[in-house]
Amino acid sequence: MNKYTVGTILGLSAISLIKKFGSRNEQEVELYHATLFPYESFINGIDTHRAKGFGQGSGFYLYANKQKALEHAIDLPKRIFDKQIKYQGENASPKIIIVKLPLIPENFDIDYEESAPVFIDFILKNPDIFMGMEVYYPLEDTNIKIKRINQKEKTVQFKVGRIRKSIRNTGRGNAPILATVANHLANIRPDLFVQFEREALKEASGIKYNGSEKIYPVRIEDINGNIIWEKQ
Repeated sequence: MNKYTVGTILGLSAISLIKKFGSRNEQEVELYHATLFPYESFINGIDTHRAKGFGQGSGFYLYANKQKALEHAIDLPKRIFDKQIKYQGENASPKIIIVKLPLIPENFDIDYEESAPVFIDFILKNPDIFMGMEVYYPLEDTNIKIKRINQKEKTVQFKVGRIRKSIRNTGRGNAPILATVANHLANIRPDLFVQFEREALKEASGIKYNGSEKIYPVRIEDINGNIIWEKQ
């Protein structure tokens, strides 16, 4: 079994390749993270590598849309599945951590659990690049192969080992598959991957910060929009 997780491979190769092909200056945008953790644990700098993304890589996961972050925050206390990092202390009140950052490919990747259709659409637009693509999948010690690109149904069929999966709107289980294929694209066609990242980051509802610089919130709000803390 390969020792590296999908996220480790993606973080090292994709970022270096993107830097090779350059970047452009972008305006800062507000991004939102829902949490139950005390606000004090964020104000001195955010640990961007705690969450591992259920196989798609470490990073600080964010929503581009505040309303979606709010809905997620409200739902956090009653989530039926386990969070990777659970807050088990007292006063577990939902809140929104707000950061303001330039949305550039060097520092961000899409959340393939939340924003799978963005990558699926990119595959549909580039069938000559993706059809028949095969790549090693370390999480299951097997290969992934793209077997069918269905333009009519807007789905992509992946063969993972002996199992075939047609994916359009995916959740947590299939996110690492898409992240692995995206990483392979970064290695064989870095120019195309940069193009995808620049387009996708503007469309994706869920993204993750995986840059090297420590980031800080500009403010923190409760679910009613009241400011709990604000950067001075």
